[in-house]
Amino acid sequence: MRAWLVPVFAMLVQGTEPSAGFSTTVASHVERSVGVGNLPGGQGSEVVPGVFITLGLDHLDVFDHEALPLSQGRVADATPSPACRSGCARVLFETMEWEWLRLAVEGATLGVDIPVAVHFAAHRDVPAATLLQAAYAAAESRPVTPPNLSIVTSSAGRGLRSQAFFLLPPEGLLLQQGSAALALTIQVTDGKLRLSGSDSNLGPHAQASNLGQLRALLVALKKRHAGKDTVVIDPGDAMTTGELIELIAQVKPHFSRIVLSRGQTIRL
Repeated sequence: MRAWLVPVFAMLVQGTEPSAGFSTTVASHVERSVGVGNLPGGQGSEVVPGVFITLGLDHLDVFDHEALPLSQGRVADATPSPACRSGCARVLFETMEWEWLRLAVEGATLGVDIPVAVHFAAHRDVPAATLLQAAYAAAESRPVTPPNLSIVTSSAGRGLRSQAFFLLPPEGLLLQQGSAALALTIQVTDGKLRLSGSDSNLGPHAQASNLGQLRALLVALKKRHAGKDTVVIDPGDAMTTGELIELIAQVKPHFSRIVLSRGQTIRL
C-alpha cells in the first residue's frame, strides 16, 4: 500500500477529520511534482480526501507514484479505449482502471469503501483536453458509480483549493421535448467563445471574442433565467488548464454548476 495513503485510510476508519492532513500531504507532493506555483490560481472549496492525480508536462502521477509519461502534457499514444465510451485514450483508461482495482483491494483490507472524490492537480500549461480525458477515464472506470471530481487550484493565503465540476455523459445528453432546461453551452473554437442553448436571444451565431464580452452575455442571460445555474464548457483542443480555470472564474458567479465536455453535446 502506498506509504502516504495509509494514514488517510486510517483516519477514515477511525472517523477522525483527515482533510487538513490530506491537504498538507497533497501540497507537499504537488510541490515536488509540478510546483504549487505552476498550478492555476483560483478559489474553491477545501480539498477533501480522495484519489489525487497530478498532471505535469512530462508525467501523470496517481497519489505519490508516476503512472504514465506525458509529452508536453499529452499522452503519446492517443488510441481510444474500446471500454471508454467518451473515447478517452486506452493508456489513460487502463491506468485509472488499475488504480481503482488497487484501491478496492486496499479498502477491503482496511474495511473502508474506495474514495468517492478524485482531484486533478494540473500544471497550468497542460492542455485542458488531457485533463478532460483523464477525468472521463477516472469516471468511467470507477466501479458502480462515478466519483466527485475537482480541479485543484492555488489560492494566495489559502493554500490549495478544490474547484468542483461535473462531466456531460459520454454519449452526450438528449433533452426531452418540452424540457425547461437552458442547456447553456460555451464552446471554445478558433479563439472564440461560442454560446448555444434554448434561449432564443442567443441565435445561431452568439459568440464572444474575450472574457469581457462573455461576461456581458452571461449577465444578460442570468437576468432572463434567474433560476438557472448550470453551464456546459467544452474547452476544445487548444485551451490550457490555466485558461480553463480563468474561464470558469468568469462563468461561476453567474452559473455556478460547472459541467465539462470533450465534444459531447446537449441535443434539444
